[in-house]
Amino acid sequence: MTCANPFGRIVVAYDASDAADAALVQALTLAEQYGGDVVAVNASDQSAASVLPVKTASSPGQVDFDAVVASLDVARQSLYRRLSLHVASGPVPVVLECITNVPEKGIIDAAARWEATAIAIGTHGYRGLTHALLGSVAEAVVRTADVPVIVVHADASLGPIKSALVGIDGSAASAKAARLATALALRNAVRPVYCTVINPYPITQPIAESPYEPTPLLERMERDARDALDAALQEAAASGVHPDTEIADTSDAADGIVQIAKRRGAGAIVLGMPKRGAAEAFLFGSIVFDVMRRANVPVIAVPADSPVLLESAVADQRRGKA
Repeated sequence: MTCANPFGRIVVAYDASDAADAALVQALTLAEQYGGDVVAVNASDQSAASVLPVKTASSPGQVDFDAVVASLDVARQSLYRRLSLHVASGPVPVVLECITNVPEKGIIDAAARWEATAIAIGTHGYRGLTHALLGSVAEAVVRTADVPVIVVHADASLGPIKSALVGIDGSAASAKAARLATALALRNAVRPVYCTVINPYPITQPIAESPYEPTPLLERMERDARDALDAALQEAAASGVHPDTEIADTSDAADGIVQIAKRRGAGAIVLGMPKRGAAEAFLFGSIVFDVMRRANVPVIAVPADSPVLLESAVADQRRGKA
């Protein structure tokens, strides 16, 4: 079974912040793990666009990097030097592209222009009023991206992915998340763990003196969860991948996913992001963002229309099923 390289080229949103540094480090790690390269993109309203080579262990000897630095304005020199500190000793090829654009649109456009297979972006992870006031470029990118987005906190636990927790809910988006995890497993022996969470509490709380019996509905929820897992397991098995599974009862789906990831020692959480405008986008999209804010490992948000295809999936697509 073959599959496209999920991290063949990673576009990193880079502004020299601590969160951007974390996203860059994780992108470099994954690019090295999967034999890819990295394009660091700085989007701002300053100066003209440019594409700059960055010195790494794999750089050709004829490039005059001192001349590259000398050609930049003061702000870009600082950005370039900070980026260089992270990449100079590594084997992953890196370029820095400086563009004039608002950050979220600039990153999305750059990913398309560079034919990226993934985007990496740092996030502050704020919640509540602070989050509402500041907004989140990371969330805007996740909402609009056509490729998987790797979201990383400044203080996240970084490194090669050896195990990935995958949220399964029976949706087209979660099927794409499972497909990405299968691609990771096929290329680099990542161990997937499929999980689904059930929130029984709203239907088990007594309503006044009502004789309501929640057992049939609970059984239906558990059956639907098992069916969703079984369908995902079948597709993974067709590729020779056999994930572990877990079903959890919790009143907070995002917290349940984060806690399972911690308990399982997952190096990343992989979640499907519903299509913009889809009926499930409001509910499941909010869970993705809640996990992004709480997780201490990178969260990979996979769009429902992301081109993550395996051989068996290609066959299904030709038959009109994918």
